[in-house]
Amino acid sequence: MRIRVIQVRDRNKALSVVSSLRLLADARHDLPVRLPGEWLGSLPGLRHQAKVYLVVLHPRAGEPQGWELAWKATRVLERRHEVVLDWACGFRASGAVWVLIKPWAARADTGRRTWFWVTPEALAELHRVLGHAAASGRAGVRACGLNFERR
Repeated sequence: MRIRVIQVRDRNKALSVVSSLRLLADARHDLPVRLPGEWLGSLPGLRHQAKVYLVVLHPRAGEPQGWELAWKATRVLERRHEVVLDWACGFRASGAVWVLIKPWAARADTGRRTWFWVTPEALAELHRVLGHAAASGRAGVRACGLNFERR
């Protein structure tokens, strides 16, 4: 499985990326589809902080697909950071699953708002849990072939 994380800081680019996915699914609503504008709402944060994190998952044959993959990925990130995330997912024709995560989260124990960011350690755990075998025996982000980008 290939995993790519893109940190989008520009408000217009965040709106463009989210709008490029015609329908979104999230964990809070009975209906599996929402319009991107409904989910995005107002973008939090200061100018220099991320507006949206995109976790792009490219599953291989035999690995979890679609909604199940997005749900597993977000649960790994929530457990790792001990937060409840505001997330949604969209699907591309290529089979890629795009998980969109807002940077504001709630602490799992207190419910207070906190700033969330994707760490290299969380990405390594994501690879481990989703069944990726590292090419080398060394631990770390490079051994897992992870990508972390800023845009």
